[in-house]
Amino acid sequence: MQYRKIIFALFGIFFSVNLFATHNVGGYITVTQIAPLTFQAKIVTFTKMSSIQADRDTLNLNWGDNSQSERVVRSNGPIGSHGIPLGVAIGNDIKMNEYISGFHTYPGYLCEYIISVSDPNRVSNIININHGGSGNINPGGSVNVPLYFETRIRPQSQNHCMNSSPVLETHPHFFALTTDTLTFNMTASDHDGDSLSFEFTTPLQASGFPVPNYVLPHQIVPGPNNQISIHPVTGEIKWHSPQRLGIYVVAVKISEWKNGELYGNTIVDFNITVYPDTSSRPHFTTNWQLDSTGAYSFTVIPGDTLQLDFSATADIIFFAGEIFRLASSPDFNFTGIAPSLQGNFYWIPDVADARITPYITTFRAGKNHSIGTYLNDLTVSIYVSGAPLPAVCAQTSNCFTSVSENGKPYDTRLYPNPFTHQFQIELSAQSAGENLSLQLFDVQGKQIRQVFTHGATNLLIERGNLPAGIYIYRLTKENGERVAEGKVAAL
Repeated sequence: MQYRKIIFALFGIFFSVNLFATHNVGGYITVTQIAPLTFQAKIVTFTKMSSIQADRDTLNLNWGDNSQSERVVRSNGPIGSHGIPLGVAIGNDIKMNEYISGFHTYPGYLCEYIISVSDPNRVSNIININHGGSGNINPGGSVNVPLYFETRIRPQSQNHCMNSSPVLETHPHFFALTTDTLTFNMTASDHDGDSLSFEFTTPLQASGFPVPNYVLPHQIVPGPNNQISIHPVTGEIKWHSPQRLGIYVVAVKISEWKNGELYGNTIVDFNITVYPDTSSRPHFTTNWQLDSTGAYSFTVIPGDTLQLDFSATADIIFFAGEIFRLASSPDFNFTGIAPSLQGNFYWIPDVADARITPYITTFRAGKNHSIGTYLNDLTVSIYVSGAPLPAVCAQTSNCFTSVSENGKPYDTRLYPNPFTHQFQIELSAQSAGENLSLQLFDVQGKQIRQVFTHGATNLLIERGNLPAGIYIYRLTKENGERVAEGKVAAL
């Protein structure tokens, strides 16, 4: 079988239909660490092309250290009459705007810096902002609600522990159809090799201030056939299935972890527009088995071959993921005659590709629809075994208590992770006889559970009524010394 590399403008296909109204429809910030205290930021916004008067060729970036905001000029697209790029049209009356900052050097190490952008207006008629309850909404009530998004970052002092924020391989803006299941993935990756976790959060209108009267999209016309979820490990979002036409807003928090410690997060704020379901949709067919977390995952040894075959009812298939930027980049092609296509993925990883975290890879099927091109995603997690243990980052602030006893770390094992009904923690023999405290926190830092070991070295923790999401566990001694900490995901 012959394989060829197909290079597309990744997922840059959008739709020539009218949306409902005014200006901002999404945004996020990525941050790259250049030196121990020096960073560069890229702001990405998605705006209405037809809102010419509301167009912003510059934005103010707040670096979070009480310094003066930096005025950042748009840097992508054709040059306009004022000599400033205009942004790039991506269809559907939407354009993508990129603003790249200069280098910013912080005065010192803190637990975190909050890098943020605020703009006065969202689009009007967002259904799940200013929601009045009992199915009532405030028409147009979202247009004067500011769009605010932020990235939180911890500077690191060693080159092997540089801490840049996650990046997105795909645009965070999509549309859905009533009575259909929307499946998509922004395909986030982290150039530092940090572990990533994903969860929904309330969109913000300013630092620490949520938008008014927000509800998740599935709480509009709620019921068993209207559920939205995000996979905490892969970031895949599923909405089964929208019941009311209109515009919704969703915010996703992407958190990054080093050695079990939270080192930053990025909020991606974007709209989902729901249209009537009028014709057939694209879909995938595979013979793969879901793992215990509900994801498609595969493990391959360097030098061995991973081949994935699937079929799709679609007119075209795209792909995205950091895996396609590797020196050993996989081959991918699709054959057949639309709408019956077969996709073939073929990869032989190198030793250099081995790592602890998976390569999140997304295949996207596109099919012509009465309102444009409708898309559907298929996400796989690819693990390359043989990865070395990650280097331990030097502590650069007083954010953490060291995980040790007399200079010797506790050996703690937690499994399964993610878990469905229960998880188990095994402690080393050195903890026998000690009454350690196990605390469980949500991502906002609220303690939701506490149990004691009473000298035992094995704990079984039942899920009970814990909702799906990411949780932080912490083991401490009676004198308050922290001896173990990490994250665990409930599906």
